[in-house]
Amino acid sequence: MKGAECSDYTCHRSDCGERDGIVNRRLIVLLALLRLGVGLHNLKLTTPAAALSRPYKIGELRARGSRANIALSVIARIVIPIYFDYASTLCYVAWRIVRELEAELGFEALWKGVPIRLRDNRSRPGNALGTIERMKVMNVIAETGVQVVPPENWIDSGAALMGSELAREANAFAPYHERVFRAAFEDRRDISEIGLLGEIALAAGMDRGRFETDIVSGRMADRVAANKDEADRFSALGYPTFILGDFPLIGIQPKETMRMLFQRFMEKRGKERAN
Repeated sequence: MKGAECSDYTCHRSDCGERDGIVNRRLIVLLALLRLGVGLHNLKLTTPAAALSRPYKIGELRARGSRANIALSVIARIVIPIYFDYASTLCYVAWRIVRELEAELGFEALWKGVPIRLRDNRSRPGNALGTIERMKVMNVIAETGVQVVPPENWIDSGAALMGSELAREANAFAPYHERVFRAAFEDRRDISEIGLLGEIALAAGMDRGRFETDIVSGRMADRVAANKDEADRFSALGYPTFILGDFPLIGIQPKETMRMLFQRFMEKRGKERAN
């Protein structure tokens, strides 16, 4: 359906295969990169290019002053919010790239789960990935060099996303996050199973019994819903969406491009702090 968002693509429109749409989105990307001061001749962009959208605000990081402070941590570490879903193959690709750059560059990735199924009926759990969806995902995999096979059907990630908020509360987000992504895309296990998620929570250092009880009761459902409302308000409609300064960057690019974007963003934030 023309005009609807893509679910698991590098861009966020289902008409992204149309020539005018591709050109317009690339122009937006290039203008945003110029604003960050990135040398465009050094960039490698996936096809179609990632789209950039309107200025944003982030719930728990919302500044009381200018937007220039939104992505800053309370002390010195720069925080980059990322909206994601465990059902998204491209979010797995993004996690593989971001985890390396996070360690290399020293920023903090703030992953916030938003269910894809709430944006597009085609991505409801159990539905088959369409041919076009699969081709676009494979194109990004080829561009980034991250090897992964997309699942045959859309993954049910609802319980896992609630579990990610429980893990955040328990200061166990990173090990939980890694284990869920690996279970879904490397081990090809069903992350909708409460028992599996309980095993992951235990391995991440959490109380398994309490974790499973909280999943069944839906204690974190409101928090996941709040993530979606936040993403909607700030036009973070694609998977994944990175919040870099004034723009939500939708989609994942090759590692060298993401490194350049993150470095430039961090340099700008550093200068703003100094002033």
